[in-house]
Amino acid sequence: MFRPSAFLVACGLAQFAELGHARLGMRRDLGNVEHGLSAAAIEKRLLVELEDMEVHGKRLTEIRAQLLPMYAALPKRDNGGLDHKVVRYALHRFFVHQRGWHLHGLEPSSDVANSSAARSQLSDRMPAYIQGLLEERLHGQGFRLRELVVLAATIEDLVHNEEMQWLSAAYAMHSISTDGEASLQQVDLLLDTFMFFHVVSNTTLSRMSQGQIRRAVTSSSNRYYAGWRDTQTWVSDTRLGLEQTEREHRNPFDETPRDFFSVARTARELGTRFGRYQDLECRSMKQALIDVEQGDTGRVPLRRFHGQAANSGWGFSESEGYLRHLGVLDESDAQRPSVVIPNYMTSRTNCLPESSGFYSVCCINECEELLGSLERDLASPHATPEQLIELVAALPSETVEAPRNLSAQLVGRLHDIAAHHGSRVPVHGRLFAQWMHHAYPRECPYPHAQGSLASPRTPDEWMATDGVGSSAIITKAEIHAAANSAEEEVGEGDITNASVELPWSAEEELPMLSVPTQERSFVRGITGVCLSAAFISATILAMSTCKAALTFAKATPSVGALPLHSPTQKQWQQQPLAKQRLLPPRLLGRFSSAEQKSHFC
Repeated sequence: MFRPSAFLVACGLAQFAELGHARLGMRRDLGNVEHGLSAAAIEKRLLVELEDMEVHGKRLTEIRAQLLPMYAALPKRDNGGLDHKVVRYALHRFFVHQRGWHLHGLEPSSDVANSSAARSQLSDRMPAYIQGLLEERLHGQGFRLRELVVLAATIEDLVHNEEMQWLSAAYAMHSISTDGEASLQQVDLLLDTFMFFHVVSNTTLSRMSQGQIRRAVTSSSNRYYAGWRDTQTWVSDTRLGLEQTEREHRNPFDETPRDFFSVARTARELGTRFGRYQDLECRSMKQALIDVEQGDTGRVPLRRFHGQAANSGWGFSESEGYLRHLGVLDESDAQRPSVVIPNYMTSRTNCLPESSGFYSVCCINECEELLGSLERDLASPHATPEQLIELVAALPSETVEAPRNLSAQLVGRLHDIAAHHGSRVPVHGRLFAQWMHHAYPRECPYPHAQGSLASPRTPDEWMATDGVGSSAIITKAEIHAAANSAEEEVGEGDITNASVELPWSAEEELPMLSVPTQERSFVRGITGVCLSAAFISATILAMSTCKAALTFAKATPSVGALPLHSPTQKQWQQQPLAKQRLLPPRLLGRFSSAEQKSHFC
């Protein structure tokens, strides 16, 4: 059986085995850490590596240009530096908006003040550790734009280095040499395999043999990933587009290079663009909810929501309890709960099965683009109500036309926020986020007060903890009953009723908060030492071909854990994918009508 984790371990060993004399000092430092000595030498060497990133001027310039508008508008310390929490806030928004990546440890829900659980999560996540190293270097002065750019680029390198290991595994699986040129057909096969590793969870891959993976990649079957056929087409189209662009910048008589590093550049670009490509599905799913929305409130009554599971083909089958856990239910009217569309779209339930150790691919928060537009115009963390009224009235979204006249209630609440803060509105505070939800109820999520929700869990995790004895998914009978009830409701004309009052809370929260000393101290702990070794092995060895690992991966067996209630692994693999695990609705929506019928009927 093919086990990605075994390959990655071997890859790491191979990388160290192939280091030249220039890296001998680093190897000695790592050896010292393994024996429990100080991490000072590692941190020093790491910072040297980060300084060397300046040679990649074009890439850093692009990241700088993407970060600059947000950086200019972020709240800063008196000395002009960014606070710890603001940096994490900025990085989360940057990677979600630019890459479609939800990095582990940078999610807003993972930064609950004074929470031991949050601090534990921070110490287990690489991005926060890298940030801690740079903060040590800056002696508490805060991050400037340059450090923010270097931090973003470093995290991106970690992600792409993981992807290069996937590509190396693809070469090994198909017995294609990394030393020579691949044929066009082989390049397509390699890139398809690379993307297969991208979209299929590690759990599923661990249960597949190499032969099963090869057959799944070369076929157009959607068994292991519901959007596989479309993904293959996208990979091919993207490769052709990249080759055309490269052809315009080189000798037209030269053949297109197809060596490992050329294929790796294409794979890196695929990884960068994939999150945005996947978000197209989210837009279709969002429209299915808008079709049964109550007025223009950005809310769908719960019965209509479940009814759409049968009527639209999307898998809107999460139970009321699980939706409440995710924070997507509006229960202002306890007798008539409703699903808040933007909160549901950006919730954990709509993330693809996890394949990366660094990030998840989830639906992109559309409000980020709107806030980014305001930041570009304001270039300040505060604004007067008059400025914001003028800008928002002229700012369209996917579902809101502009220019428009803002309601008296919206204008009044904006002035209330300004009065609460003296005279100006903090554009990164919770109250303004809540105001944006009222201005764009289909795009901007309702901002829950910090600490009011538990960290979001997958359906399986929730049923094993908070939801013990409950199901995260409603039954087929409940889906059909909800569909019938929703049809009766629509027949009564209720769907056009826009009289619902959106909830409003006066609780304010600002991103500029002091960070507990204990939270910063994690960089000195034993976990930090272990993470530093892991980080350096990934960062300074990007683009390694891991030659020694290729043979190792082929020979490594894998014993995948069987899912619960499944008598044998073979029987489990023969089940339709939708029945192997609780799929997110965006995946269920991609099955054929026959497959949908077998799941819901």
